[in-house]
Order: sequence, then structure tokens, then C-alpha cells
Amino acid sequence: MFVTEKQIANFKAKLVLDESGCLLWQGSKIGIGHGQIRIGSQKNGTRKLALVHRLAYFLEHGVLPDDLLVRHTCDTPACCLPAHLVLGTHQDNMDDMVIRLRSSGNGQDNRGTGNPAAKLTWEKVREIRELPRTIPNTVLGEKYGVTHSMISAIRLNKAWIEMPV
Repeated sequence: MFVTEKQIANFKAKLVLDESGCLLWQGSKIGIGHGQIRIGSQKNGTRKLALVHRLAYFLEHGVLPDDLLVRHTCDTPACCLPAHLVLGTHQDNMDDMVIRLRSSGNGQDNRGTGNPAAKLTWEKVREIRELPRTIPNTVLGEKYGVTHSMISAIRLNKAWIEMPV
């Protein structure tokens, strides 16, 4: 993995320690919450997008086998704390998912507050839905610690769906 000193400094500048002890990435994220950063150089053909938790593991340990995943022991996709990151196979990752009740076939209801990674409660979701639509999704996303697209999905009843009684 080729990364410049400036890219390492930019990476470290976007990390914030949260109250649960995770070192959270505050930069660009992909759909499931993993952070991403552009590293390498166009000059030598090494420029690419990298997952930040893989970069964090590499910077701490100096090695990153291509055939292994970097797994989160904290179940927080944006976490970059080296102590929360371990190498493993795809099967190890799938086993973690089942053990930690994150799989859809585990007999648990992982929607809403049933999801261990949920950042919201039903009370906050109802509050979001009652707020005026003139408040931008980005503003609410920052206030509630979720993405603007999650706020939009909540407002459109596409996420945190309440079934009529």
C-alpha cells in the first residue's frame, strides 16, 4: 500500500475519538458506513480509493495481506482504532455477523432499535418526522449523527418504517 506523509496527515486529521472508545472516520463513507480515502500517486500509478480501516491497520502493523479482511471487533464500520481491528477471512467476518446477531437469518428483528449499530431511537425518528421540511437533511443529519440520505429515507418512510396499527 503506497501512501504519502501528507495523505497520512490528512487521514489522521479526520479521526475523532467517540464516547464508546472508537476512533471514528469523519470523511467520505461508502453506503454501509466504511470510510474511504484516496491514497497513492498518479505519477507512479498507485492512486486508488482505500478503505480507511484497512489503512489504519496497515499504518499500525506495516502489513496488509491481500487475501484477508480487516474486521471490526467493535462492529462500528467507521472505526479506525487499531485495537478494534483484526485480520480475518470472509468466513470469519460472516461468523462474527451471526454471533453478534447482525445477520438477517438469526431469528432476531434487526430493524430499528433491534439493530446493535442503530444510532437513532424511535423517539428521535418520530422527532425527525415532525420537524418542518424546511430544515435541510444535511443539518438534521449532523444533529442526529446520521447521513443526510438517512434523514431523507426516514422522512419518506423508507427507513425506520412504522407499520400502521
